[in-house]
Amino acid sequence: MTLYLVSKSPRRADILKAHHIRFEIAENKLEKETPATVPYVTWIVALAQAKVSASIGNLKGLILGSDTAVIAKNRVMGKPESLDAAIDGLMQLSGTVHTVLSAYALYDTATGEWNTSVEENRVHFAPFNRQTATRYATECNVMDKAGGYGIQDLSPYFKATIQKGYLESIMGLPIKSLLPLLHNAKL
Repeated sequence: MTLYLVSKSPRRADILKAHHIRFEIAENKLEKETPATVPYVTWIVALAQAKVSASIGNLKGLILGSDTAVIAKNRVMGKPESLDAAIDGLMQLSGTVHTVLSAYALYDTATGEWNTSVEENRVHFAPFNRQTATRYATECNVMDKAGGYGIQDLSPYFKATIQKGYLESIMGLPIKSLLPLLHNAKL
């Protein structure tokens, strides 16, 4: 059976590779993501499913869609639209605890069965100044990341502590809950 990853994220691909999961990349054909709604958990799972549904086409096998959202002060911090927006967003996270929701939707084209899950992670950022935020945003690729940061590349810029959850989930793929399904499919 073939697993198709509907994502351009190199981090998601790297996580699957690190767990020795065979997969192929499929184009994400979802043209427009729905705006965030409350409850955020329901919305993020629906977004992962929408990516799969829009991308099925002629694919045969398991199709995996995933999405990640950073929630701070009861609002979704998506991918920044500019470097200034990334810096402003990082400053909102300084000295705070925020939530990172990471969801997947796995569709089996043979059975029509969906498996979905979402992991809620909590991350604390130690306080930092605007100069540090600017240096990080300028030196690291932040434009393709929810919340304008990648937890895997924060050091030496910021001190972040995972209070709840897993590094890979915060990076963009809730692999802990996904692995049993993939192993059952002999991937």
